[in-house]
Amino acid sequence: MSFDIFYSLNDQKWEDMGGNQKRRIIHMDNITTMFFQAPKGLITSEDHSHVNEQVSYLIKGKLKIIIGDKKRIINENEGYMVPPNIKHHIEVLEDSLIIDFFSPKRVDLKTT
Repeated sequence: MSFDIFYSLNDQKWEDMGGNQKRRIIHMDNITTMFFQAPKGLITSEDHSHVNEQVSYLIKGKLKIIIGDKKRIINENEGYMVPPNIKHHIEVLEDSLIIDFFSPKRVDLKTT
């Protein structure tokens, strides 16, 4: 194994992305998990897509998710799934904490 099997979100491994955005990326051999702190008002790129399947869960906050031509307001304890190669983006309606799972592993996301 080339990864730690235990982690804590309270440690100092959060990556500061600027604009009050932070993320914590954890890789295993076949899956990537990303914890994402997103501030109210953030709108991610409408052109965003990737070859990975994605399952997301909103731990805290509220957001609008746009997946292809579908839109929905997501509240705490709700989630969404994104098929490969489908454009998707979020509009953050309240300060939020999101957990994303990607398969296969997101080789384009580097840990800090």
